[in-house]
Parts: sequence; structure tokens; C-alpha cells
Amino acid sequence: MREPTLDVILLAHDGRSRAVNIHRRAGVETTGRESAGRKHFEQREETTMRKTWYVLPVLAAMAGCTVEVTFDPRGTDFSVAGSWTVNGAPATAASCSAAGIAEVGIVFYDGGRPYRFSEFVFPCEDGSFDTRPRPVLAYGRYTTQWVAYDARGVEVGTGPMLLLDVSPPITHADLAPANFVSGGGFNPRGTDFEITGEWNVDGTPGNATNCAAAGIQTVAVVFYDQSDTGRTGGVVMGMAPCSAGKFDSMPMRIGRYGSYLTTYRALGSGGAILAETNPLPLTVSAPTTRAMLAPANFTTRRVLEVNVRWDTVVGPTMADGTCAEAGVARMSYQLRLGSATVAGQNGVACAPSLRFEDVDPGDYALYIEGETAAGAKNWMATCTGLVVEAGVESYNCFVDKVGG
Repeated sequence: MREPTLDVILLAHDGRSRAVNIHRRAGVETTGRESAGRKHFEQREETTMRKTWYVLPVLAAMAGCTVEVTFDPRGTDFSVAGSWTVNGAPATAASCSAAGIAEVGIVFYDGGRPYRFSEFVFPCEDGSFDTRPRPVLAYGRYTTQWVAYDARGVEVGTGPMLLLDVSPPITHADLAPANFVSGGGFNPRGTDFEITGEWNVDGTPGNATNCAAAGIQTVAVVFYDQSDTGRTGGVVMGMAPCSAGKFDSMPMRIGRYGSYLTTYRALGSGGAILAETNPLPLTVSAPTTRAMLAPANFTTRRVLEVNVRWDTVVGPTMADGTCAEAGVARMSYQLRLGSATVAGQNGVACAPSLRFEDVDPGDYALYIEGETAAGAKNWMATCTGLVVEAGVESYNCFVDKVGG
């Protein structure tokens, strides 16, 4: 199965005329200088997610009597398991006590109303639970959330919202793990605004077929502190099956007003990170109560995209700019795999990026030169280390100024 990446680019480099891959795969992170990204914020009303088959809270007064039917997801169709950490480390009696967490549970929501069931509350130090072989839930579509409680039963922490959609013949579900952070760390969760976002797979809204082909089981919406450009402290705000094509917390307001960097993560079997979008800035403040994230596209095609920046001065100091800023009118390039040239053009108009589609896996090098409108070839470089494995591989190539 090819590993999916994203049709979005994050730029980074660690020196002149050298390309550095910035995609994140299988939980491996690389850091570097980031592009500013494009800002997208939209506030609009959308149709809420289809309610679960078991959402039936009714309180009716008829002929002087009250009839109450309560929401209850419990049943005998499938088992469930989950795990949690505290401050990024395994939950132990000591770490739970230090964080003030006595119990951890799963809360089910009927609309915006939470339901807590004793069967799904566990001692914090257990670190996990697994009901197998006993089925404990009925088939259906549920919005769930991890919650941490202190010794008094007061909520002291929450995890991401998770859309759990289970139908025959599935007999077991693994919940995405949670991490509870204490000590005043970064916490974008709150009750100020709803969050929604959509994704495609190879240009088509996520569905059971294209998600399975890409190996994507779940998509997570992740918030980072606006200064966390290395993306080391992300908080998962919500998750949904890839096949749902979207996440929507409505009617629940789960975000805290503030400024963030936001991404989508594609998760495979066991929660492995297959890909993550480049971060986009998001600022939400009163009176806004709903934030719509820019959509993402996950792709399984092999594409090499190289973003080109041009040196603006001669010498050891790199001051890079666009074609216009550097004065580059035309460019020539050759994409090489080993000793073979697989693509190239001469004397074409200077462009900010080059895109090579349906390329073979391998370690590529890009020779590129630029010239002024008068024909002086003042820029030249070979960018190496352009490794293509699967999906969209994005690099930044800096071209030295050698004359002029």
C-alpha cells in the first residue's frame, strides 16, 4: 500500500542549494524553516452530522404524566478498547497523582449533552482498557470524548472529540489514544467555538473505497500553539473516520479563543501517522462561535514538487527571493535519477515551483540555472536529496547567484 501524503506544501531548508524533505510520515517529524502558509478562516452554518441511531432523549408531558426515554449506546454488538497517557508518558499512580487525575472515562454525546456510564470509567493508573471478549456497545454512530476526573469526580481534562461509527460485521473498535496535559501547558480546548473541516482523497471526498485504498482509517484535526513552528506540541481537537469526509463538532463548542496553527493528520492502522498537512494559521475571537478549517486533499499518487528560490546577492550570504525579486527572467532545468535525465526544459519562463507527476520511487537531483532578461546566466545550482517514496513529496531548492 502506498503511503498517502498531502497536496499541501511546507517549506524547509538547512543550507544553500540543498533540498530538505518536510513531510511527516509514520510518526517521524522533521523541522525547518516554514512557509508562512495561507490564512483561511470562515464562519458559516452547515448541516450537522447525521445523528446516531440511538439518540433518543425525549421528555414529554402528556395527560398529566411524564415519559422519559434516555440515550444509551450500550449493547452487545461490539467490544471497545482505548489507552491514554499523562503529559506524554505512560499513566502511572505517580504521574496520575501529580496531574490530579483519579479516573479517566469515555463520554458519549447526544447532541450537546454528555452521558457518562460507569462501565466506561477507569482508574487513571490503568493507562488502558479493553472489554474483549465482551461486546459492550450497540452498532451506531456516536460522538465520544476522553475525559479526566479528579478524586471528587470533577472534570479536570478532556481529550479529542471522536466520531465512532461502527456497523456489521465489525465486532471490535479501538479508540484513538488520549494524552492529558497538566501544569498549565498548551491547551486550545474550551467552550468558545465549534470546529469543522473536510478532506478529500485523491481529489474526491473521503469515502469507504478511497480511504481503504489509501490505507487511511481516521483523520484528526490538530491545533498547535501559534509559535510552535516545529509542531512538537499538537493537541488533537477532534477525529472522524476517513470515510466520513469531514469532522464537525456542532453543536458542541470545543475550542478556546486564541491564535493557532492547524493541521489535519491522516492516521492508519493502530493510529500510525501517515501524513499531516502543512500548518495554516487560525485566529478565533468573540463573537465568533464557529471555525471552518480549509479543506485538505490526501493523495496516493507519487508526485515530486520543488519550490524554487533564487539568491539575490553574490557571495556567501544567502538572501533568497522570488523570480521577480532576484531578477530571473528564464530558467532551465534537468531532473535526474542516477545518470538518467527523466525530465527537463530549456529557456522557459521563471516559475516559483516545478511539479513532476507519476514519477518512480527514487533519490532525485535537480540541476537548475537562471538567466536575466538580457541572457546572462547568473544563477546555477544542483539540488540533491529529492527522495520520492509515495504521495506528494515537497522540497525547497535554493539557487546560488554566481555572477552579475
